Parts: sequence; structure tokens; C-alpha cells
Amino acid sequence: MEKVVIFDMDGLLVDTEKLMLKFSTKALKKFKVADAESIALNITGLNGKDKIEYIAKEINDSKKAKRVYSLFSFYYFTYVATHKIPIKKGAVELLKYLKENGYKIAIASALKINYLKGYLLKTGLKKYISVAIGGDQVSARKPNPEVYLTVCEKLAVQPNSVYAVEDSIVGARSAIDAGLKTIIIPDLQQPDSYNSQKAYKIFSDLTEFLNYLVDKQSK
Repeated sequence: MEKVVIFDMDGLLVDTEKLMLKFSTKALKKFKVADAESIALNITGLNGKDKIEYIAKEINDSKKAKRVYSLFSFYYFTYVATHKIPIKKGAVELLKYLKENGYKIAIASALKINYLKGYLLKTGLKKYISVAIGGDQVSARKPNPEVYLTVCEKLAVQPNSVYAVEDSIVGARSAIDAGLKTIIIPDLQQPDSYNSQKAYKIFSDLTEFLNYLVDKQSK
């Protein structure tokens, strides 16, 4: 194994997916969409284009879906611009441990790179990260494996020799199909059957993953 860990961002290192769920539900209800809570949960982990496509399919109205997404984006990005971005429990301790023990740490996110860089700066996590690739830097976004393969290429490592850490169904599928040893730490979504069968490990939180690495190193 290479000493490399590649992380997703939303819902894993930063506790933003709960905010996304809140504001996507709010936007859907504003447009009087039925089953707003269910639709909002099902678009968790999707990039903007795929969110719009999913909503459009559910409500059979592509123009309205775009308006819903625009309102969601307004709610969400106004909030994160004016509030602290919450960091997930155990994230700083895990990143600090990895850095101190010679690991390279990377990010493979569906976020646009400018937003991703903003998150890293605002949270103070940038100092831990060697490589960060956003969803707009690849031609096909998660669940396509391209973003993970791109990070591995940047780090000059073989995918099957490094860890990926994901929380969402589409994110885990991306990492698994790229051939990485995929750790799933569920946030809003539990792993589907494909991810459950293919995951390297499933942990309850980042601290459990940290404890696993510490224990493994001590043996």
C-alpha cells in the first residue's frame, strides 16, 4: 500500500450535506414539489447537472427543475459565504495524523474547483492537502471514476494501492470503479448493495478510520 488517502469533501470532511438537504428541501417546497424531502435526499452527492436532471425526471418539467436548482444554489451558497463551514467530527485529528505519518492527502470532489479551494481555505484544511481535483476539471463526474483516476495520475500512484474515503452512494461507486480501496463512512445515505459488497471497509465515522490506521501501524 502507498501512503496515500484520497477524500471526498462534502458530507465527509465538512458537514455540508445536511445543509444541502435543508436548502434543497426548502427550494423544492417553495416550488410546491411533492415528496420534496425524498427528492432532496436522493440528489445528495450528485453534481449540479445531475441534480437538475433528477429533479426534472421526478417532476417532468426541466425548466422548473432548473429554477429549483437556482434557488437551492442561492440559499446554500449565501449561507456558506456568511457562516462558518462545519468540519466533521474527527476530520482534523485524522488529517493531522496522516500528515505527521508521511501520508499524501488528496481530494476528489464533485464540487467545482473554485468552491473546493474556498472550502479548504475557509476551514483551514488546505495545509493538509497535496492535490485537489474538482468536478469541473474532469469530463465525467461521479459516479464515473474519472476524478479518482485523475488524482491517482497526479500523485503517480496505482489506484489499487491507495485508500479512497467516501460517504455517498455515487461517490463510493466512483472510487470503487476506479479500483481504489474504498472506505465508506455514511452520512445521509447508507451504502447500496453494490457499494456494501465492494467496499474495502465501512466505518461509522472518521475517528473509527483513524483508530483502524493507528492499530494497523502498531502491528
